[in-house]
Amino acid sequence: MKKLAIATALCAATAGSAMAQSTTSVTLFGFADAAYVNQTNRVATGAGRAIQSGAWQASRWGIRGSEDLGGGLKTVFDLASTISIDTGSQASSSRMFDRNAYVGLSSADYGTLMIGRQVTTLTEALWVTDPLKANNGATNMNVRYGYLAGPGNPIANTFGSGATLANNSLDRQDNAAKYVYKAGNGLIGMGYYAFGESATGSSSANKSAGLLAGYDGSSLQLRAAYAQFKDPTAAKLDAWTVGGVYKLDALKFKATWSQNKIDGTAATYHEQKTTVGSGGVTYSYTPSLDLTFAYYRGTRGFDNVATDQKAQKFYFVPEYYLSKRTWLYAIADYERFNASGAALDNGTALKAGVRSSMYLAGGISHAF
Repeated sequence: MKKLAIATALCAATAGSAMAQSTTSVTLFGFADAAYVNQTNRVATGAGRAIQSGAWQASRWGIRGSEDLGGGLKTVFDLASTISIDTGSQASSSRMFDRNAYVGLSSADYGTLMIGRQVTTLTEALWVTDPLKANNGATNMNVRYGYLAGPGNPIANTFGSGATLANNSLDRQDNAAKYVYKAGNGLIGMGYYAFGESATGSSSANKSAGLLAGYDGSSLQLRAAYAQFKDPTAAKLDAWTVGGVYKLDALKFKATWSQNKIDGTAATYHEQKTTVGSGGVTYSYTPSLDLTFAYYRGTRGFDNVATDQKAQKFYFVPEYYLSKRTWLYAIADYERFNASGAALDNGTALKAGVRSSMYLAGGISHAF
């Protein structure tokens, strides 16, 4: 009994020592972003004039952390929520954490596996290649239609693993397992699968899956991504994007091409197809001042409509950095639509006979 007691004490001491040596870190992070915004040529007088949260990038807060398990292995987690700092409210009424909500294991040699609510491969790709850095999500067509953060009906309410909840978007998927691998030579591979978890027990309803291949070099970044989403009847929405970034001294060039199409019953979806092309350049005029010029062109068509919806957007965005974490910005976006193209925009309806609009914003953003 004495030997057993000694052995037990030694085991407890060893376990305690191992646990004491593990390193755990938890970080509070987020962005606070607010601006004065005005959109011209809208139906209601002054409809676009307001103080808005997240005009440049979404205001949000979250916590993320990791625990070093030894041998190059660690636990990782991330929980984040979008907030409206103009009102102090949570942006989503149906989710406490409407952004990331995952836990996983990360290995220095074998990559990272995460389980929970996560961004898709389309989103991961356009975060890198979009000319506006995937900012100004209210009007940025790569955000709304390239990675489907605001695709509108019928896509938002019927496709993907979160379609049963209000205000659904497809840029993040519930019930997802995602694997990411980054090689030492700059190559990147990624894949995810989101279980639909349908109430009917269907194995194919409302699920989604995607792949990404990429490369990160000293002056060149490339991304290609694909994702497929299904609705409750297993009709498919196929989406893909390709893009690249090239750095040359104080200049950074970006270009993308994205497309998604519903392959479903014509009477329900009318073979809806949306394409978005973009290109732009950011010039670091001084260490404190970046100037971005960007162009976007979007089209959306249906098999029962002869004329496609078309929209063009021309951006000029100066950013002045007061520090590494705080900067001032302005957004000037000239928007041009064909007769039905304003449906590709999320602002209030255009005035009768008007085919153009200006989106103007000036604000401040702080990272913490």
